[in-house]
Order: sequence, then structure tokens, then C-alpha cells
Amino acid sequence: MSTESLQFVEVGSEGDLEEGAMRAVQVEGKRVLLTMVEGKPYAIGAICTHERANLDEGTLMGHEVYCPLHFSCFDVRTGEALAPPADRSTSVHAVKLEDGKVLVSAAPVDPEIIDDDDDDGAEATVAAPPAPEPEPASPEPAAGERGPEAAPAPESPPAERDGAVPAAPEPAAEEAPASAPAPAAVPAVAVAAPTETNVHHKLIARIEGIEWLETGSEWLGTTLRPIRESRVGGRLFDLLHGRIMGHALHPALSDLPIGLGAGAILLDLAGEHDAAGIMGAGIVVSSVAAATTGVADWTVSDGRDRRVGLMHGILQTVGLGMQVGSLALRWKGATVPAEVLLIGGFGLAAGSAYLGGHLVLGRGVMVDHTAWTTGPRRWTRTLSLDDLADGDAKAVEVEGRRVLISRLDGSISAIENACTHAGGPLSMGKVENGIVHCPWHGSCFRLRDGAVIRGPAAHPQPMLEARVRGGHVEVRGRRR
Repeated sequence: MSTESLQFVEVGSEGDLEEGAMRAVQVEGKRVLLTMVEGKPYAIGAICTHERANLDEGTLMGHEVYCPLHFSCFDVRTGEALAPPADRSTSVHAVKLEDGKVLVSAAPVDPEIIDDDDDDGAEATVAAPPAPEPEPASPEPAAGERGPEAAPAPESPPAERDGAVPAAPEPAAEEAPASAPAPAAVPAVAVAAPTETNVHHKLIARIEGIEWLETGSEWLGTTLRPIRESRVGGRLFDLLHGRIMGHALHPALSDLPIGLGAGAILLDLAGEHDAAGIMGAGIVVSSVAAATTGVADWTVSDGRDRRVGLMHGILQTVGLGMQVGSLALRWKGATVPAEVLLIGGFGLAAGSAYLGGHLVLGRGVMVDHTAWTTGPRRWTRTLSLDDLADGDAKAVEVEGRRVLISRLDGSISAIENACTHAGGPLSMGKVENGIVHCPWHGSCFRLRDGAVIRGPAAHPQPMLEARVRGGHVEVRGRRR
């Protein structure tokens, strides 16, 4: 494939491009982020796929751009969403520099098209290359005349970039004589694509792909956000999240309607219709309580979790309506129709509870995301004390564990850098008055002991032991 057949739009001059700088341009009425990294221009959709913030107003670190609203991360080369809360890629546009002008493709393109155009002969490993032309005798062939064995080395793998010792390079192959036949094509290697392994995974994947769930999620989230962000609403949501209890409240309340529903059905079968009616009233009351806490937890979910959660809520609401109808029919003496609605509502609620279980047990929604972090077992040196000003907090990595070290009134503290609610990077949040704010969903923690000051987090941040030795801060892992 090639970008030659694409229609391009002029968006500025080549002199406007600066290394590491971002700016927004309009392409066919759409906002596009234009940047240059390592001397190469890139263009991706400038609207975050999570909550539609302008990515060009965020932060660029290498090839990664961070959204200014919730710090979702996107790769400017591929548009791929690298970090939540966004879980959908943004669009990619081809960029050309011609006669001092910057041209961007009018329509989004497949990133692989751009990769193919920039590959410098890499396709020769898949298709047979043309016969080599005679080369002039010289100590080293020109870059444009090199064969496949002399192609530029690919970008270092992540392990090398992160400081790992690279494997020793293989010795260079001897140059073939000019009369040697062209090398045979190397067969392309098939790469297995991920697939859903069973009917449950297929069901979840289908729900996650329903477009109107995304539209409904955006509308409902926008409607509830002012309530959640108000002073009174924030305290109410903290109560509904279960912060006072120390863990999420919704899973406990969600068991009540199912248990009461099973009991009501058994009582009806035993002929105790009045008692079944009393239990039916309990189903309605407990369902309302479970729904209220569920909506609160839903407001701090993202992406596919939010879409699955909305479907779960819709089904549970329909089941609640059937239970209300069953009560009304009992009041009028229509016992048999009431029993039918009772069983139908119970079955729908129990079935859709699978989606709730998937969110908690399969996706880790509203569970402690730091429960399995341990280590280091021995005192480990991190940063210099001189690099940590009073009132400041900095993130370090210790044996693969993300740690936030702070200095307040001369005292050193170390807590987990990943928020217990959803794993958000606390070091990218605001720090004021000894409290750090999670940039994703607004949870607040006290730096000196990790205590939860504001939800949706219900679990405190794990603390590590900290001390100062030789002018450096050292930490050692411990449980809470």
C-alpha cells in the first residue's frame, strides 16, 4: 500500500514544525494534532476518545501524548490508546513535507500504510526482491544501494531502551559476489490473532461493541457529573462508594434482591402467598438501594467497563420494573400473573448479575488495585534527598513497584503511586496541603500515611518504610 493515492490538505509551513511541540490544525473540519518527534512529523486525531478533551493541550513525552483531562495516553505514531481511562485508539493521518509545506491526509489512514512507506526495503523479507543492480567498487555501498542485509537496523526493542543488556549482535554476513543470484524470498510468518475463547467472552465482546451504549454512557455521565462534583453530591457519592466501610458497598447490597427473590419464589410454591408478597416488597427496596450504589460506582468507570456496566444497569432496571408490577398484581389479587412476573424479574436480575460479576472479578472494578504489591524486602536506595524539596512528591520505580516519595515538614513518606481505586498514576495528579489528588477519578489520599480523604477509592494507599542514608532516600516494602 502507499499514501500516493491519498488526498492531502495544506495545514502550514515546514518552519512551523518544532521538535517536541504540538499544535492543532483543522483538516476537513476536524481537529488534528500535529507534532514532530525525532525529526519526523506525525498527525493524529486531537480529540481524546475518553471524554473528548483536546490532546494538543496535553503533554508530549517522546512518542506518547497525555490527555490534559484524565491523562489517557496515546502513541502519536499509531494513535493507539496506551493507558486508561481511554480504551479506544484515535485516528491517524499521513503527513508529507513538500516545497516547504506541511500536508496532512484529508481522511484518516491505517498506520500500517505509513509504516510501509517508511520501511526502506523491509518488505523484501516477505516478497522476492528484484535482481540487484551492479554496484561500483567502493569501500562501502551508498545507503540507497544497500541490499536487504545492509538495511538500516530497526528501532531498539523495549528491553534495550529500558536499559536491559542487549543480546550480542550476529556477525555480518559475507557480501555476495555481484554475479550471485538474488536471495530467495523468506516466507511470511503467520501471527495468531486474539480471539474470544468461549461463549462468555464472546458475549462480553459483543456488548462492549454496541455503539448506542457508548452514546448512552456519554449522555448519562455528562448528566451525573455536576452532581458528583458538587460539594454535597461528592459527600453523598463517597457514602455510596462505601468509603466509610473500607470497601465497595454495591456488591454487598446486590446480593439482597437475589436472595429475597429466591425466597419469595419458594414461598409462592409452598402456598404462602402473603409472605411471598412481603418478600417481594423487600426485593424492590433492596433493588433500589443496590441500584443507587451501582450508579455511583458506574460514574467512576471508563471505556468498555462503562458500556458493560450500563447494559448491566439497564437489565437490572427492567427486572426491578417487573418486581414492581408483581407487587401491584398481588395487591389486586392476581396471584398467578404476579408469580409469573416475580419469576421473570428474578431470572433477568440473576442473569444480568453475571455482567456485574465480570466487572468485579474479571475487570477489577472497585477492588483494591494495590492488594498484590510487595517488596522490596531490603532497604533500597531511590533518589537524592536534595532532589526532593519540602512539600514535593516524586515517583520512583523500585523493583518494578511504583512508589511516590514525599517530603512534608522535613518528614519523608513513601506510598504506592498507583491509586487503589483504578490504578491511576498519583504522581501526575495535584499535590497540595499534604494531599495528592488522583488525576483519573479524583480520589484524594494523605501523603504521610496513605489515608483516603475522598473517594471513589475506599482502600488506603499502601505505605512503605522510608529512611535517609548517605543523603539518599531508601525504602523498604511492608504491608499496611
